[in-house]
Amino acid sequence: MEGQNNHFNNNSSKTINEDQAKNVFLTSIKENKDFDKLIGLIDSINDKKFFELVGQFIAPSQLVAFLSLGKKIDLTKIYSIIIGMTTGNFIKTIFLSDAKELETLKENLLQAPVLHHITLYSNNLNELTDSFFSKYQNIVNEINNLNIPNEEEKEIIAIENTIKSSSFQISETIENLQKILNIVWGASRTDLIEKIGQQKEILDKLFKGEFSNGEFLSENSLQLLLWNKVFSLFTELEKKGEFHSIPSIEGIECFSIWYPQDFKEIGLLSTNATQDNFEEVKHTVWENLKKLDLHSIQDLVDKKIYSKNTLKKFIENRSF
Repeated sequence: MEGQNNHFNNNSSKTINEDQAKNVFLTSIKENKDFDKLIGLIDSINDKKFFELVGQFIAPSQLVAFLSLGKKIDLTKIYSIIIGMTTGNFIKTIFLSDAKELETLKENLLQAPVLHHITLYSNNLNELTDSFFSKYQNIVNEINNLNIPNEEEKEIIAIENTIKSSSFQISETIENLQKILNIVWGASRTDLIEKIGQQKEILDKLFKGEFSNGEFLSENSLQLLLWNKVFSLFTELEKKGEFHSIPSIEGIECFSIWYPQDFKEIGLLSTNATQDNFEEVKHTVWENLKKLDLHSIQDLVDKKIYSKNTLKKFIENRSF
């Protein structure tokens, strides 16, 4: 590859002048293609202002590709590109970078523009952290406001998905802040180390659920809060004992499943069943529940069965 690049570079310098090289280079950047061509042309261009212009158009992934070359590429030109970038795009470049690219960003030659962007980014970190706290508090409020047992299944699933996505976003942000810290540690910028490190520590605690007041919870704790709320419909039955000791047939009564027609509708009773004796019907239903490994209320809880509809879906995917 290196030989091909040198060959291309030698040919290109013989066949096109610097202005032509600029046009080809900028077009390739804008269209996000022909990376090998960019490598071949970069040594043919020596205009700092041009590379600052490139910074306005370069995608974070393109800069990552340049950074992966390390000192094989003229870092003074990367310096100018970074100057021309928006802080948002440059920070995205850090987030996309692996160890190899991060090492290039630590080079003394690049410190000034790199630390400038990081400083601007760090000024807004409080807002980012606050947004995660607000998001978690909103989740807690949504859970507390659930109307059990009348809440629709899609609302509960939506909250569960929000918990998962929020947790992932926090985890990803923690990882990205660590990348930034790796850069500023090398530059001995104690002010940035302290500011960014403090925000990372706060997010670490939020992610792990280490806030003792219970107001902010980890993903697992939020999931527990959600399902405790959902299964609060079994609260009255708790007076009889532990969930694992209470038959599931008593639990499904909390889903307003009472009559033979209800049992037929969800698949717990054959549509051809003709039992007139209600006790016989209940016995048949109870036997079918056991065949589905739904022996107790705890089994309903473990399988996240909390409504007539979720029970019906569970039965549809199984056979007696």
